Amino acid sequence: MIEFSCRLCGNELIVDESKAGSRGKCPQCSSVVIVPSVSTPSNQLIFVEDDNFFSDSSLNKLYKQFLETLEESIHGHQVLTKGGVDCARFEIATDTRRSQLVWLINFKDNDGESWVGIFSIVGKITLMDSAVHALRSVDAFAPYGIRLNEDNELVLSVSVKTSNLDQEWFNRSMVIVALKADELEETLFGVDNL
Repeated sequence: MIEFSCRLCGNELIVDESKAGSRGKCPQCSSVVIVPSVSTPSNQLIFVEDDNFFSDSSLNKLYKQFLETLEESIHGHQVLTKGGVDCARFEIATDTRRSQLVWLINFKDNDGESWVGIFSIVGKITLMDSAVHALRSVDAFAPYGIRLNEDNELVLSVSVKTSNLDQEWFNRSMVIVALKADELEETLFGVDNL
């Protein structure tokens, strides 16, 4: 048996040695973890058959390829399913000292069409000058949208119909949302809020 802890929440996990190198979902925080080849402290990991973390098979394929392609830039991620909506949270390195949280949501619109949304919360706007500065930069981020949510947090986002997704768009959008949100965060707040 291999014993180890979830990197995100510290939950102790225990799995069969045959699962070394496999991806699984932490039962406590839903973080995606990779089983190490040697033991460290543990509990029990939820294995997802064939790494099908999302209900949409095309999204699973894009997600797996994204992880393989940008593995070095992803510090951690979680996959959650709530109320029939799939979502994932990624911490993506934007340079050697900074990172940004990026969310992916797979949802259906009122017509039953499946969509993928990618967004990052830049930070809470407290000064009118900050909001004006951020909104003036909207053109620089096209086709990405900038908006204020109900908590006065600035959000950078992009969405596309799942049927129009391809690997290049998926990878590029995840990275650009992380980079541009981090750039706005540094400009507006001067700190890495993650």
